[in-house]
Amino acid sequence: MHLSRRALLAGLAAMPFSAPALSEPLSTFLDSRQLNTVAAMSETFIPRTDTPGARDAGVHHYIDAILAASPEPARGHFLEGLVLLDRHCLEKHRAPFAELQTSQQNALLSAILTNPALPSPALHQFVAQSKLFVARIYYATEAGQAELNKGGRVPAKYYSD
Repeated sequence: MHLSRRALLAGLAAMPFSAPALSEPLSTFLDSRQLNTVAAMSETFIPRTDTPGARDAGVHHYIDAILAASPEPARGHFLEGLVLLDRHCLEKHRAPFAELQTSQQNALLSAILTNPALPSPALHQFVAQSKLFVARIYYATEAGQAELNKGGRVPAKYYSD
C-alpha cells in the first residue's frame, strides 16, 4: 500500500476540524480495533495528568464521528495512516500500536515526529496531522476548556478588554 504525502494531506484537509456537539448522537465509522488505536494514539499525545487526558475527553469518539461525516477520500487516507502505523509497530515491536506499552508508544511516536523520512514521510505526515487533530478536538471539549482555564487563567487569545 502506498500513501502519498499529497493524498494524505488532501484527505486529512477535507476532514472538518470541529468536534460534534455533545448533544448530537455520534455516528461511527471505525471498527473497535481502529478506535482503540486512535484512543491510544490520542492518549499518547495528551495523557491524563492531574486533568483528564484525550481518552477521558472522548477525543477518539469525536474523531470517529468526524470520519463518519467526512468524504470518502479523507476516511480512506486516515485508515491507510492507521495501517501504516500498525505495520511499523509490528515490524519494530511485533505488536500493533494499541498493544504496546505506554513508554513504547511514546518513544515510537516521538521518533516518527522527529525524523520525517523514517520510516516513511507518509507515516510522519499521518502522525503529525493526527496530533494536530487530537489537540484541536481536545481543547474544544469540556475537559480541554477546563485545562485551558485551569486556575482561573484565561488564554491570551480569548481575553478582550
